Amino acid sequence: SDATRVRLYNCYVLPVLLYNSGTWALTPSELSGLESFHRRQLRSERPLRHRITAARWRLFGHVLRRPEIPAYTQMAAYFDSSSKGTWRGRPRTTLPTVLDADLISSEYAYRLETRRDLDQLRLLAQEKPKWKALERAIVAALPAKKDPTYADTTLCRRLAKLSLATA
Repeated sequence: SDATRVRLYNCYVLPVLLYNSGTWALTPSELSGLESFHRRQLRSERPLRHRITAARWRLFGHVLRRPEIPAYTQMAAYFDSSSKGTWRGRPRTTLPTVLDADLISSEYAYRLETRRDLDQLRLLAQEKPKWKALERAIVAALPAKKDPTYADTTLCRRLAKLSLATA
């Protein structure tokens, strides 16, 4: 039955597919590939980007609540201004840039561009209810299932071919 299939998928496939997803900095094309696989498996489930984003922000909150650890000093060093030049070409997709993009899409006025922003988020993470509200707002700002992003692309391609053939 469908209920058994969903239970087995959630039990066996999703943990393997999303293992350590809180540390991923996915490009939009990588994320759409993952979601395409997920949609093929179960059409009625919520999009994977919701699970990945929630895991990313949960992990980030845990790291920010910890006392001074090497990971925190590395984060602070990342945001300190550097005398080095910038990379040539397309900007790299890093975890801080993905986290900042998530913050921009939410209704909160937080950013993650400087050390001061990092310290402000660290203070917010100390208050768990406020941090959880931020997590929920970020996930709620993501596109829903009815968004055209999740449309059946095969059907769209077929319709495009039909309209090209009749023109």
